[in-house]
Amino acid sequence: MAVLKYQDKLQQTKKKRRRIKAAAFLSGALLFTGGAVCLLFFAGFFEVGTIVVIGADQTITQQVEQTVANWLAEKFLSIER
Repeated sequence: MAVLKYQDKLQQTKKKRRRIKAAAFLSGALLFTGGAVCLLFFAGFFEVGTIVVIGADQTITQQVEQTVANWLAEKFLSIER
């Protein structure tokens, strides 16, 4: 039977506490990163519904609309925009 000294037991307790803190930090960081990715890419929070050009003649407005439509029609990494 092994005899544990007080310092050995204290070191084991500190090591266990450090592991728990590291696991909690990594879990929190992973949760935060996952939430940020969902918010930015999938939540539609930054979705643009309408573009209004004020003070321009009709041809410039049509050019802007066509440029935006072409950009939205392209795929980026096989994902529609």
